[in-house]
Amino acid sequence: AFLLDFLLPGPVRRVVGRVAAIALLSRETTSECDVDTLSGQLAELLGEGERVSLLKIDVERGELDVLRGISAPDFSAIDRVVAEVHDDDNEGVRGLAEFVSILEANGMQVEARQSGELRGSSLFQVVARRPGLL
Repeated sequence: AFLLDFLLPGPVRRVVGRVAAIALLSRETTSECDVDTLSGQLAELLGEGERVSLLKIDVERGELDVLRGISAPDFSAIDRVVAEVHDDDNEGVRGLAEFVSILEANGMQVEARQSGELRGSSLFQVVARRPGLL
C-alpha cells in the first residue's frame, strides 16, 4: 500500500480504490458456518456455578436474536449487559422496547440512552445490571 501511495497520484489512487471496492462488493459468495445460541456457547464455556460478569452485545441489528438465544437459567448467571441496540421497526416490533422488556423480565435493572452524537438515529446504548450490583 505504501508503494502505491508513493507511485500513484491521489486522484488515481481514489479511482483504483473505487474500482477495487466495486469489484469486491459485486461478487456473490456463499459461506457456510455453524450457528449457535448464546446458551449453547455458555454450556461449553461456563463451569458449574460460574457467572458472566459482563455480556457485551454489538451485532448490528441482531441484538434481539442474541437475547432470544439465552435460556432463563443462563440469564440468571449474567450480572451485567451492555449493548448497542437498533430501534428499527422490524416486522412491527420496535427493537429497543422488546430488548429492554426481555432484560427486565429476567430480573435486570435497565437504562437505555442515546448519546448526543446519536440523537435522531435509531441507535441506543443499553446498560442492564442485577439489582444491588454497581
